[in-house]
Amino acid sequence: MSREKYLSEYKPPKENMVAIRISTEAPVRDIRDKLFDDVLYLGFEDYLYGETDVVGHHRFSDDEKIQIDKFIEKYADRDFVVHCQKGASRSPAVGYYILKTLGETEELIEKRKTGLYSPNIDVYVTLNGETLDPKNPEIREKFKNEIKTITD
Repeated sequence: MSREKYLSEYKPPKENMVAIRISTEAPVRDIRDKLFDDVLYLGFEDYLYGETDVVGHHRFSDDEKIQIDKFIEKYADRDFVVHCQKGASRSPAVGYYILKTLGETEELIEKRKTGLYSPNIDVYVTLNGETLDPKNPEIREKFKNEIKTITD
């Protein structure tokens, strides 16, 4: 979900819902955070591994993966909202991972059928405990195929 859509349209129930909010820099907080039981704030860029590094920018890391895993474990019985600025790459990668972790295959299939999302494959690879290596491009293909297979 994009930040714009989240701010303008989304009104979650007050109970049994948590959120993961992703921004590129410092966590973005607003009054709607009070609607959730808890919010995990993350700040990382949407770059793919091997793109030119920009000083001061942060790619998704193992630290964020650990934070997400702990959040999923803590709130496995809740509904999740995940959003970032555009809602097209980072949040779908995290959302797919949450659904996969919780065994929600049917919802994964429904999300993929919309065609609106293209998970950042490098974020998804890292979430799945793999290390990106520019000398081993096959790892990206493995997880691209996994996402595609889930939906077939």
